[in-house]
Amino acid sequence: MQDGLVVLDLDHLVVLFNSAARRFFGETLRNGVPFEVVLAGWSPEAQADWVSGNTDYEVRLNDPARSFYRLVVRELAEKTEESAGKMVTLYDITWQKQLENSLHELAINDPLTGCFNRGHFIECAGKQLRQARRYHRPLSLAMIDLDHFKQVNDSYGHAVGDQVLKRVVAACLASLRRSDIFARYGGEEFVLMMPETGPEDALMVAERLREAIGGQ
Repeated sequence: MQDGLVVLDLDHLVVLFNSAARRFFGETLRNGVPFEVVLAGWSPEAQADWVSGNTDYEVRLNDPARSFYRLVVRELAEKTEESAGKMVTLYDITWQKQLENSLHELAINDPLTGCFNRGHFIECAGKQLRQARRYHRPLSLAMIDLDHFKQVNDSYGHAVGDQVLKRVVAACLASLRRSDIFARYGGEEFVLMMPETGPEDALMVAERLREAIGGQ
């Protein structure tokens, strides 16, 4: 059985476990040990969910593999329907999470340059605009269009043009704040939304980007 399986008595002491569970939990998983202690040695988040009484939750480990697990707790009932303990099942869902993350990145990022794509920008821009209007906060927008880019493609080929776009995006992202929203709008056109930024500061940012792009 690839899934981890742990059986607990009424006092939540470990009475039985399989080899998969031992592999997941490590040396802290032993018969007679409170399951809360087992979880504490494995993941503080998992222990907190256990103490809260959650019966189905995900846990992310801060290990080199960035592993994800799903922990499910079920009551063990005898014929009298009274609880005889609990059965804990642990599923390794790392590959599902990695797939979800990959699909999410494909949905919001431009596949060539790695910056946000047009669809995600429009979604974020709508939220930022509503927030700026509601709280009366400054919000600036800049459009970027690379001059003579068609000549690059015609003279040197699309492979070189793609490298130009990648370098332009890298230079722009290195010059922006984490709160700024930068996206490829289409072709050689890019768009930048700057929350909490008025016209004067936006002009300074635009000039900084122009210099960064010109230096490539």
